[in-house]
Amino acid sequence: MKAIDLFASSGTLGQAGMDHNLTDGGTRRYILVQLPEPLSIENKDQKAAVNYCDKLGKPCNIAELTKERLRRAGNKIRETKPMFAGDLGFRVFKLDSNNINSWDPDGLLGTIRDTTYFWGWLRTGLKIFMLG
Repeated sequence: MKAIDLFASSGTLGQAGMDHNLTDGGTRRYILVQLPEPLSIENKDQKAAVNYCDKLGKPCNIAELTKERLRRAGNKIRETKPMFAGDLGFRVFKLDSNNINSWDPDGLLGTIRDTTYFWGWLRTGLKIFMLG
């Protein structure tokens, strides 16, 4: 079984998947998606989470809490059931900037006249826009 959680928050689905695999020897897999939404110390509901991140020396965001929960859940299973051979690891993919330029209708590369192109000779003034 595979599950996806697009708003992983603290990683509950991931921990539940590990726990169920432990109890029945399953091979459940999951994808958790959580943007690094910042936590605010001014928000009383997030204060404990901010203090926890500070204590661990991690950035104060929800994604860090998710990763830490999964690490601890896996470590707990390894400690309590050392013979468990199931997968307790996870990978983290970070969102990065892209290399695709925004469409700019005024960003003309120029005009091609009498130039060989994929489909032969273009003898008209063809304006090329920068696509990326």
